[in-house]
Amino acid sequence: MTIREAFTDLINQRGWYVKLEIPEGTANSTKKRFLEGKPVTEDKMKEILQRAGYRIKQVELWEK
Repeated sequence: MTIREAFTDLINQRGWYVKLEIPEGTANSTKKRFLEGKPVTEDKMKEILQRAGYRIKQVELWEK
């Protein structure tokens, strides 16, 4: 799954922020911004996903 799919999977879980010790207000604003298509940095998504136990299965591959 992509980072966006994984992040969507995580934030759709009830109380996802509790075990990660993220303040509820911060979690709600991050989720709202993401679902509205507003910027949530990839670094921030990676940080949150890793704290939640997700891991990168394959390194990103770039080409031109």
